[in-house]
Amino acid sequence: MASGDYTFYVENGRVRIVPRKRGAPLDKLVSELMILANSAWGELLAERDVAAIYRVQSIGKVRFSVHPEPHEGLGVSCYAWMSSPLRRYVDLVNQWQLVAACRGQRAPFARNSDQLLAAVRAFEVAHARYDEHQRAMETYWSLRWLEQEEIRTLPGTVLRDNLVRLDGVPLVTRVSSLPALNPGARVRLEVAGIDYLERTLGARYRETLGEGEQLTEEPAAPTS
Repeated sequence: MASGDYTFYVENGRVRIVPRKRGAPLDKLVSELMILANSAWGELLAERDVAAIYRVQSIGKVRFSVHPEPHEGLGVSCYAWMSSPLRRYVDLVNQWQLVAACRGQRAPFARNSDQLLAAVRAFEVAHARYDEHQRAMETYWSLRWLEQEEIRTLPGTVLRDNLVRLDGVPLVTRVSSLPALNPGARVRLEVAGIDYLERTLGARYRETLGEGEQLTEEPAAPTS
């Protein structure tokens, strides 16, 4: 099971969490080519006034739109998923539109088509549910790993207020005992309890870590 930053393995009742390597030349090549293809094809449909389902980002918020609008995070004037029709229905719909445009034929869906708008809404709901399910699985197996490795303390980074992102696992938890600290501050937390039904981690503030300071008690390394 893979997440954005970690890969999970459950073998013979034991959990392993392995950080995914980022920035490899092949990964960057694939990523850049996907962005190029999806933005170029999106621009082609926009120039020919053919409807498509675009990924739009403005002020940090990502959403879907049937209108070509900029994706600020990627730095492109428009971006439409098309490169993975076997994985996402949105890509398949956009490819139908693209094929028709390239052939000079009438596209299957108009911009105000009820079917196209329904597809957008259905995909948004399905995508949100998928993300929720993915987070639930990651949280559960992360909690299992913490208990398995008998982790008592672990470091984390303050996101805002009393919200802390933990190191080594895709977990974010609220720490009611956390003092007022700036975002980005490094802290050490004590595991106070694990609730598998609610998928929550109870944690207490132990200390603030100075820049470059190492923990005196390191979490155990994952075992195979």
